Amino acid sequence: MHKYLTLLLSILLAILSGCAGNTQQPAVNAPSNPVINNAARTASSIEQPRGPAGVSNRIINGRRVALVIGNANYTDPAWPRLRNAVNDANDIAQDLQRFGFEVLKGLDLNKQQMSEKIAAFGRKAGNAEVALFYYAGHGVQIKNRNYLIPMGVSNLSPSYVEAESINLSFPLNEMDDANSKIKIAILDACRTSVPGSAFRGGLSRSGVKDGFAAPDAMVAGTVIVYASAPGKAAADGTGRNGLFTEGLRVALAQKKANLSLDEVLTTASRWVEQKSAGRQTPYVNGPQTLKADFYLAGSAAAEAQQVELERQRVEAAKIAKPDPRIAELEARLARERQQREQEAARRRAAEEKVRQAQAAKLAAERRAEAARKAAAVQQPTLRSKPVPRPVTVTRNHLDTVTSLNNQADLYRTQSQYIKAEILYKRALAIREQVLGPNHPDTADSLDNLAELYRTQSQYIKAEILYKRALAIREQVLGPNHPNTADSLDNLAELYRTQSQYIKAEILYKRALAIREQVLGPNHPNTADSLDNLAELYRTQSQYIKAEPLYKRALAIREQALGPNHPNTADSLNKLARLYDAQGQYAKAKPLYKKALSITAP
Repeated sequence: MHKYLTLLLSILLAILSGCAGNTQQPAVNAPSNPVINNAARTASSIEQPRGPAGVSNRIINGRRVALVIGNANYTDPAWPRLRNAVNDANDIAQDLQRFGFEVLKGLDLNKQQMSEKIAAFGRKAGNAEVALFYYAGHGVQIKNRNYLIPMGVSNLSPSYVEAESINLSFPLNEMDDANSKIKIAILDACRTSVPGSAFRGGLSRSGVKDGFAAPDAMVAGTVIVYASAPGKAAADGTGRNGLFTEGLRVALAQKKANLSLDEVLTTASRWVEQKSAGRQTPYVNGPQTLKADFYLAGSAAAEAQQVELERQRVEAAKIAKPDPRIAELEARLARERQQREQEAARRRAAEEKVRQAQAAKLAAERRAEAARKAAAVQQPTLRSKPVPRPVTVTRNHLDTVTSLNNQADLYRTQSQYIKAEILYKRALAIREQVLGPNHPDTADSLDNLAELYRTQSQYIKAEILYKRALAIREQVLGPNHPNTADSLDNLAELYRTQSQYIKAEILYKRALAIREQVLGPNHPNTADSLDNLAELYRTQSQYIKAEPLYKRALAIREQALGPNHPNTADSLNKLARLYDAQGQYAKAKPLYKKALSITAP
C-alpha cells in the first residue's frame, strides 16, 4: 500500500515540468490566437507583445508557489457583493494544487490581511521556478494605476481608494523580489455585479475608471492576464464561477499529456468570447524576455524521469530529514479520500446487488410453488413434479437498476452528463414502479440524479431531488436515522456550494445531533459531521468556531481508529490547514509532519 501511495505522490510531482529553448513568438495580430486584445491595443495605442512563446519541452524540478485571494462579501453599498468570487478562489486553488502548486489562500480579506498574505507569499516564493498570483474581486484603475479592493473600503474619493486599497504593483514586486523565474498574475477583477447588466460597465465614478489599465512597464519573465480588456468591466457570472474563471477552469480541465500556459489562456479566451457573444475578451501581456512556454503538465517521458527522481528523493529523505513537500501530501490525501469514497460506493452497490438477487430468487421460488399448485389442481392424476420456468431479468427488473447506475456512474466520471442523466432517470423510474415512490432505495436514486445536477451547477433541480429524498427517509426511516443524517449532509453541501451558509449550518448541526444521539459522541461518523461543520466555518474564515470542532474530530479518530490510521492523518491535515490559513505556521508544521509520518513512513 505504501508503495502505491509513494507512486501516486511521485506521479503528482511529475507535473512539475516545463520547457526551455528559443522559438519565434507568434505575431500579435495572429487570427488564430483570440487571447490577444486588439481593442485594448487600439485604445492604448501601444503594441503589446504576446507571450509566452512555446518552445521544446524540458523538465523543471523547481517549486511552484501560488497565492489565491477571493473577495466577495463586501459590506459597503459602494462595492456590491459578488456572487461567486469566493467560489472562484476556492476552485482555482484546488486546480492549482492538482498541478503541483503550493497554494496560499485568503478569502474576504481586509487591507492588513491582504498585505500580510502577499508578504507571506513573497517569502514562500523565494527562488521558486514559478510564482502565480490569482485575484477574484473588485478592482479599479486610478490615474492609470491598478488597485485591488479589500474588505472595508467605503469612501469613493480617488485619494481614499488609493490609500485603502492594494496597488497591483505590490504582489508583482513581491514575485520579482523573490527571484522567481516565471511570474504569472491572473486577475478576474473589475467586475460588474448588477443582475441583467453584466456588460454595461457600471463601475465608473469621478476619478475612478472602469477596468484595469494596460501594463506600461513589465518585469522580465512576467505574464499578466486580465479577465477583460483594459478599461472594460468583466462579467461576474450567474453560476458558481465568474465568466472568465469558468473559462479558465474549462481550459485547466483538459486531459492532455502536455498542457502549456499558452494553450490554457488561448482556450479560456475562446470560451469566454463564445459565451459572451464577443462582448468580453480576456487580455494577456507577456514579455518577449520569457522565451519559454510554461507547461502545467509534462510529457510521459518527463513523468517517468520524475518518478525515478522522486524515488531517489524519498530514499534520501528517510536518512536525512522529513519530506518538506506538504502541498503534494495534501493533494495525495485528497485522492486517497476520493478512492475510499469510491470503494465504499462500490461496496454498497455490491451489497445491494446481493440483496436484490436474494429477493429475486425468493420471488421466483414463490412463483414456481404457485405454478406447481395450479398444475396439481388442473391435473390431479399427474404425479411428477412440474418443472418451473426459468426466471428472466426484464428491462424493469431491480437487477437492471444496478447495471444502469454503474454505467451512469462511469459516464458521470467522464463528464458525459447527458448519457448519465438518461440512465439515472431510468433507474429511478424502475424503483418507483417496482418498490414505490417512498421506498428508501428510491431515495438513493434521487440522490444519484441530484448529485449529477449539482456537479453541473444545476442547483434548483438538485435541491428538489435532495429534499424529496430527505422527506422519504424521514417518513420511512424516521427523523433520527443515520441515513436521514446523510440526506441532511447532501442538502447542506448543496447550500454551502451556493454560499448559503446559514441554511447549510442548520442542516449540518441537525445531522451532527442525530449521529451523536444514535451512534454516540465518539463514533467515527460523528467525527465526519464535526469536520463538515468545521469546513463550513473555515470557508467563512470563522477560525475560532472551526478549531474546536477539528480538534474534537481528531481526538475521536485517534481514540476510535488509532493514532496511525489514514483518517487520523486526514484530521491532522485539516487542523494544520486551519492554522496555515491564519499564518500560525509553528502550529501547522508539526501537524503536517505527523500526518506525513502516518501516510508515508
